[in-house]
Amino acid sequence: MERFLEGRESAESHDEKVSQFLGREGLRRLDASPKFSGHPEFVERPVNPEAVERLSPDSLRQYFETCGARLERAMALGEETHTTLFPVAAIQKLEPVFYEDAPIPEGPSFIAQPVIRTQFWDKVSQGTSTSFVNIATEHVGARMDEHIGHVHEWLQLMSSMGIKKEDLQYRLTASTERWNSRKVQCEVSKFYYQGMEIGDGVYIPDFPQAERGPLKVSDVGFGMERLLWILRGGNYFPLEGNEHDVDAARSLALIAASGVQPGNRGREYRHRLYSKRLVQSMKSGEEISKLISSAHAGWLPWMAEAKPVQETLGIIAEEYDRNLRRSLLDGLSINHADVGIDVNLPESTFFERLGSTSMDSSEISSLVDEYYRRKL
Repeated sequence: MERFLEGRESAESHDEKVSQFLGREGLRRLDASPKFSGHPEFVERPVNPEAVERLSPDSLRQYFETCGARLERAMALGEETHTTLFPVAAIQKLEPVFYEDAPIPEGPSFIAQPVIRTQFWDKVSQGTSTSFVNIATEHVGARMDEHIGHVHEWLQLMSSMGIKKEDLQYRLTASTERWNSRKVQCEVSKFYYQGMEIGDGVYIPDFPQAERGPLKVSDVGFGMERLLWILRGGNYFPLEGNEHDVDAARSLALIAASGVQPGNRGREYRHRLYSKRLVQSMKSGEEISKLISSAHAGWLPWMAEAKPVQETLGIIAEEYDRNLRRSLLDGLSINHADVGIDVNLPESTFFERLGSTSMDSSEISSLVDEYYRRKL
């Protein structure tokens, strides 16, 4: 990184400096966002186990520690943030610095942050999920040349995995965004591989502060799952099944393993929404349990703290079974107007009440069999 730290800041703009650097590295500049096909060439690529291992939590931490970065603990999903219900980016770890005048950390840090982004709820597909790991280096007080040095570290890492620099494209943008109550100017380098956005480098030259001068911030981050998909090929989602089912199971496992209970507001309501989506899968309770357990195992190495898998399943089960009863009743209401039974009742009482409706015994028996096939 030393060659990027020579001399003082010049009068060149962000775009000029970054473009010169990335051009020397062999990346191709784009003038507009590319269209992503959803089935890029790399899906046919054979798995490279050694390259995949380079994306393991331990390997990433070791690499960035050798680059001089401090290792930061990920935020818990139930942790309060200044800006969002759940963490949506690694940079939120620095919110106490930005909004509470907390001490400025010295030098860069590496953070692997599990995130939930419900804005992708209706866009789940190959390459797009509502939960993933944002792997990033964050540096408060970074000069422009130091920011470019951090970008270089990421390019070197990807090259070591077999993601060639000449296969990468970049696009430069600038935006003024509202971060909490602060108006923040962001200079952005977006990175693409075969049309798919894989990460970005954001430089903030003047992050406004309440009681001190503005801060310079370097935020360089990538989606771990998208990089892993490039290296592994095949299916973007690491578990077998319908994309929406797998995404719901992964996000629900992450939320519940973080200790977030179901409810009617905020984070708790998102737990409820994911539970309802998973009920729509029509899978057996055994299949759902295996899916959640596998998702839990995938999240575990990335989480600072996590509930054990059986406790996670217990948090999920009561709400899931309640939503299953609701779903089954909704299917009966067309022919039976009197099945408006409280789904919050205990199971035994719930099924006793069905006996006093217009349903005949065979219908009740079929419903009971279906319920116990699918309950957790």
